[in-house]
Order: sequence, then structure tokens, then C-alpha cells
Amino acid sequence: MSTFLVDIKPSARRTNGSVGEIIRDQGSRHQFNTRADAEKWAAKLAVCGRATVWIRAANPSDRSDIDAYLLGRYTPSPLSSQPRTQPKMAVASETDGVSENDNNNRNTTTEQYTLSMTQSVE
Repeated sequence: MSTFLVDIKPSARRTNGSVGEIIRDQGSRHQFNTRADAEKWAAKLAVCGRATVWIRAANPSDRSDIDAYLLGRYTPSPLSSQPRTQPKMAVASETDGVSENDNNNRNTTTEQYTLSMTQSVE
């Protein structure tokens, strides 16, 4: 029976917490019956770890026994069932007049601006 050997690359470990746990518990090389089985595994990891990981065939010039690599990136997984929320910023501005006397006893008015920002997640 032929096997399909996958090596986990550092990009998958850095971007997906579930992949990091698998490396810690089971190592970085994983054996599957077929590429389709490896791709199903990657899809489950993308959902559990909430970060995109995928199977990419090893380069033809790669002389190792690896058939493919598990890679990752920092963009959210389209397979994730958990919605991602983006914080919304609200900006408020106020203007206050501040009276001051200069050295020649002239009354000057300076406008003071106050900028406040609040963050909310919807």
C-alpha cells in the first residue's frame, strides 16, 4: 500500500495554533493513505485553528521522501465557522476656547481641540 507523506512547514505552525499542538504531540511528519485524506486533515485544521493551512505538493526537485507540505498564512480561513469581527472606531472632536494673556497684556484666544477615540466590536 502506498502512503502519502506530509511535512509541516514553520508557516503552518506559526499561523495555526492547532498545528502547533499537533507538532508538539505527534511531530512534524504525518502519513496518509492519499492526498485527499491529507487535504481533509488540512481543512479540519483550518477550522479548528482558525487560520488558513493547505497541502502543497513537494517540488519535483525535492529529493526527500516527502510528498507534500502543510503550509499556512495569516489570513482568516474561508473554512472557519467562527465569524471574525473587526473593531469599529468612533471619533469625536470637541473645540474649546481658551483665553490667555500674553506678555503685553493682550487678550488672545487659542482653540484647543480634544480628540477622543472609542473602540467597539460588533
